[in-house]
Amino acid sequence: MNKLKSAVGVAIASILSVGCSTIHFQNGQSSMPREKASEWHHTGIFTLVEFSDPVDLNDRCRGKSWDTVTTKRTFINGLAGSIDSILIGVDLWEPWTVEYSCRE
Repeated sequence: MNKLKSAVGVAIASILSVGCSTIHFQNGQSSMPREKASEWHHTGIFTLVEFSDPVDLNDRCRGKSWDTVTTKRTFINGLAGSIDSILIGVDLWEPWTVEYSCRE
């Protein structure tokens, strides 16, 4: 019973410690809304190591200029990233969402 209480306590603490964060970049003046694409970017070991390659905007925008880039840690990212903390008690994986739009 004590192990169950401890596991529930760790799970609740992990879920409550999940925070959201957003960093937004805009390349000059945006004249019209653009279609946004998004993908997950994976970091880990207390967010010190990048497991994913950086998002190559030149490749994603096919040589055109990028318009906006938003890097955010959503509730879903935090919930998914807390699985390892709940199961083994160590933060080994942190997903982030990267949204970007390209100029036409």
